[in-house]
Amino acid sequence: MLTGVCHYTQGINSSNNMADYNENKNAKGVSMANQHGHTDITRQGQLFICRPQGGFNMEGAKVYEQYFAQEISSVIAQPWAVMEVLENFETAGPDVMKRFGAQFAWAAMNNCKWLAVVSTSPMMTMLVDQYLAASGLDIQTFDNESDAMVWLNGHLSTEDTPQVSDMTNTKAG
Repeated sequence: MLTGVCHYTQGINSSNNMADYNENKNAKGVSMANQHGHTDITRQGQLFICRPQGGFNMEGAKVYEQYFAQEISSVIAQPWAVMEVLENFETAGPDVMKRFGAQFAWAAMNNCKWLAVVSTSPMMTMLVDQYLAASGLDIQTFDNESDAMVWLNGHLSTEDTPQVSDMTNTKAG
C-alpha cells in the first residue's frame, strides 16, 4: 500500500518575474526558483528507498535534507537503513556531493546503520567511495535492487526493529 505522496519539485522557474518567484514554493514554503533535482522516497518499516532524479544543485540538496530529516524523525529510536537507487541520478558538483556526504554522516549519528547503493555505473561507485565512505555507515554497492534488499533486510531483521508492512511513498527536493 502506497500512501503519503508529496512531491516537492515541479520544475525550474526560469522567469525573472518576482511574482512568479514568490509563488514557486514547495509544500513547505521553500522557494524552488533555483532548485535542481528531486528524490522519490519510499518507506518500508525502518528502510527508506531513495530514488534521486536529475542533477542536483545546492538548493535541491538542502530541500531534500530538510524533508528527509523530517521523514526519519519517527524511526531514529531503532536502527534504520537507506537504499539509494541511482539509475536516474545525474550527479552534482563537488560542493553538493560533499553536502550529501555530510547528510549521510548525520544519518549515521542518528542511528542509520546501513546504506545500499544500487548502480551499475563505475562513476557512481567512485562518487560513493569518494564522498560517502567516511560517513560511518556500513555501505555496500549492488547492481540490482533485489540483492540490495536481501542485504538490508538481513541486517534489519537481526536488529529487533519493527517490521512494518505498510509502505509510505513520498517525494522530496
